[in-house]
Amino acid sequence: MRIAIIFLISFASIAFPQAVRWIETTQPDFADGYIDPNLYASWRANLDRDRGCVEWFPRFDLDNNGYPDFVSADISGILTIWYMGSAGLDSFKRINTLAINGNCDFADLNCDGFAELIHSGYTSGYCTIYWNNGGLISEDDDTSMPNDAAEDVYVADFDKDGYLDIALGGYASMPSNTYIYWGGSGGSHGWMISSSSIINLHERFVHNIESADFDNDGYLDLLLTSVGGPIIMLLRNVGFRTFVVESIPVPTRDTHHGLSVGDIDKDGDIDFVLTNAGSEAHEASVLLNDGTGHFPDAILINPGTCYGGSALYDFNGDGYLDILFFIGDMPAIFNRLKIYINSGGTSPLFSDAASYSIGPFPVDASGGTVIDANNDGNVDIFVNSYAGGFSYLFWGPSFNSCDSFPVGNDHHGIFREPGNIRDRSKSAWYISNIFDSGLESGICAGSVSWVAYDERDFDSSMYPSLPEPVGSRVLILGRSGDSPTIDRTWTDWDTLTDGGLIPASLLGHRYFQYRAELWYSNPAYLPWLERIEFTFLPCEGCSVIVDSVWFWEETDCNDSNVVQVCYTIWTNCPESLLECTINISRDSGLTWIRTGHDWFRTLVDTTGGLGIVHSGTHCFRWIMSDDITYEGSDWLVRV
Repeated sequence: MRIAIIFLISFASIAFPQAVRWIETTQPDFADGYIDPNLYASWRANLDRDRGCVEWFPRFDLDNNGYPDFVSADISGILTIWYMGSAGLDSFKRINTLAINGNCDFADLNCDGFAELIHSGYTSGYCTIYWNNGGLISEDDDTSMPNDAAEDVYVADFDKDGYLDIALGGYASMPSNTYIYWGGSGGSHGWMISSSSIINLHERFVHNIESADFDNDGYLDLLLTSVGGPIIMLLRNVGFRTFVVESIPVPTRDTHHGLSVGDIDKDGDIDFVLTNAGSEAHEASVLLNDGTGHFPDAILINPGTCYGGSALYDFNGDGYLDILFFIGDMPAIFNRLKIYINSGGTSPLFSDAASYSIGPFPVDASGGTVIDANNDGNVDIFVNSYAGGFSYLFWGPSFNSCDSFPVGNDHHGIFREPGNIRDRSKSAWYISNIFDSGLESGICAGSVSWVAYDERDFDSSMYPSLPEPVGSRVLILGRSGDSPTIDRTWTDWDTLTDGGLIPASLLGHRYFQYRAELWYSNPAYLPWLERIEFTFLPCEGCSVIVDSVWFWEETDCNDSNVVQVCYTIWTNCPESLLECTINISRDSGLTWIRTGHDWFRTLVDTTGGLGIVHSGTHCFRWIMSDDITYEGSDWLVRV
């Protein structure tokens, strides 16, 4: 015998105020909040049917096996994807690009759960997207666009429309355009170029582009490495797909190669490191942001020629970003990598005396990154090496052992580092808009639930195409106040529980706001938030929340058929009595049968479960086989 039960909860003998619901689940819902520069509000719909999500935009794992992957860019025209596993290299794939190669970036352009490989295409005339189909990348499935010989590429959502965009800095002698290809919906893969912006900056650009919100206006700006001279270029993003072009004076005129960005002096603004290459180049510049996106102060240090640029990471764990220099040059200058330790706020922040060399032997570095490659809790260093026949993975924490990757001349394969742009921490955050509940007497009770891709919520049986995000979590906090702007009436942040009640510390106020923190331990498993829903009840009269309802059916050995129904209710008037009635329907709710009549007579264990009840959990049993003598019946039950 079967029964379909739908619970429609109604209560008598008490007045019910109107519940207020706040749901954020679409891209426009999320887009009106503050979005950390590491995140974007996308159109993803992997876990929830509505298209909207807050997520990290970089990616590091191409085959979704839980380990970051790497790319070598040989000047012979071959890209090699190094697929990593728990013991190091698992496998590799070679792609013929017909380019002298250049930077590569990873991004899930079409939000299908698999990251694409985007190659700058140095000297080929085209940047190329290699589409990822369920973990398989092939040169037979690609999309190309003009690049004016760019060797640099950067992917992010620059216009905040929910679609990732592609930035390229041209290197051709004429016209050497800078391109922004604006992403949109469509095409055979669900992402396409909707339009493009072409900017002629009268400069030639090289490894590598960086992006950050330098002026703190909420938009990602672009910093491009001019090949030489006393300036580099800043494209200041003012929104509406518009950039204001500015030149930034730098203290060195060498052949510039390499940028890194982060909050180096910990004053809340994004600074940058500029490196130089060439047989005579020794200086690197650390330029400090004054808070407006201008860089009047510079520190000069002498790591040597850095064809591979630099990377930022807190190597000594003191909370300040240190600098790793990828030392080398073409055709061949071999040296060991070098780390400059941040003084921790004492002037000068960096000096040649506070530096040391690392690695088991000298290399001719042309690029690389700092990342935990085997998920052991220690960062490792991948090095693109231009000469010597190999690129390398130096294993942390000592960096004295390595794996070798056979390649001819690896030319600027990778550049992007995991972690927060500001400090390389493993978290980024989103702060919602301020929600007006309209409840003048304040929120007296409420509940919250959300849908997220993290270790706690993930169910691999429901989403087999996505890897289990081990070590990732989405933490939701809330705060409330009496003003539509943050002032002294607002509470501190308090942690919320998925499927739980709003904490008492946040009740009694009209306005509400939440903060989503996206944490990871493995950069291959970056979490995201797809849906959040609040229910608020006012303080006028008594409020009731039905927290959960459930049932199960059991068949005893005597062939009786029993259905047990339970429900949990909560009221902010704990001394109140709630009068509950039970009805059933066999015609989809057109007519209802009351308790004790017709097919709904045999109810047992009803004391405390039916009739007059208090706030709490209540159950009763229906001996269905005593009332219904035939099989194949569907019923609605209304409490």
